[in-house]
Amino acid sequence: MLRALAERYPLAVVTSRSQREAAAFLAQYGLSDLFHAIVTRDNVRRLKPHPMPVRTAAEKLGVPPEQCVMVGDTGVDVRSAKAAGALVIAVLCGFGDMNDFEDADLVIDSTAQLGEWL
Repeated sequence: MLRALAERYPLAVVTSRSQREAAAFLAQYGLSDLFHAIVTRDNVRRLKPHPMPVRTAAEKLGVPPEQCVMVGDTGVDVRSAKAAGALVIAVLCGFGDMNDFEDADLVIDSTAQLGEWL
C-alpha cells in the first residue's frame, strides 16, 4: 500500500521520535526509499500537537499544508494536522480510538484502506 501511494504522492514521516530512531525503523522494514521527507524531534522546536512538524513536512515536500493529508493514529496527530491546516485521516489500528478522532476528516479501521480513499 505504501509503495502504491509513493508512486502517486510525495510522502513524509512526521514523528516525535529522533532522526536515528525513525531512520532505523524505516530501514528495518525496507521503507526508507518511499519517503521524501522525515520530520523528527531533531528537526523542529515544537512537537505534535503543535502544527510545526506538519508544516515543516509540507515545506520539505514543496506543497502547502492545505494540500496535505496526514494519516495518524492518535488524537495528537489529528490536532497537529488540523492546526497546520491539513486534512486528517485517522486510523483505528493504532493507539487512538473514536473518542480521539472526532475532529478527523475521515476515520478508517486500517491503513490498508488508504488506497480506497486517496
